[in-house]
Amino acid sequence: IYTSQFAQVEEWLGAQPTFLFLLVEYHDVLKEPREVAAKIDAFLGGGLDVGVMVQAVDPTLHHQGKAT
Repeated sequence: IYTSQFAQVEEWLGAQPTFLFLLVEYHDVLKEPREVAAKIDAFLGGGLDVGVMVQAVDPTLHHQGKAT
């Protein structure tokens, strides 16, 4: 259900001319925190402390996925 709802929201947002959004994937943050932080900084107009953002990423905290 989540995947289909997310796809609907993403499609709706993409169709709104007054909305800008940046899709950030959880696994990308863990894999490439500096690159993702830089993208967020650029999206928000710059001026953020990307180094501090990178330090906030803790790969030992795991996203709880669907229980198997």
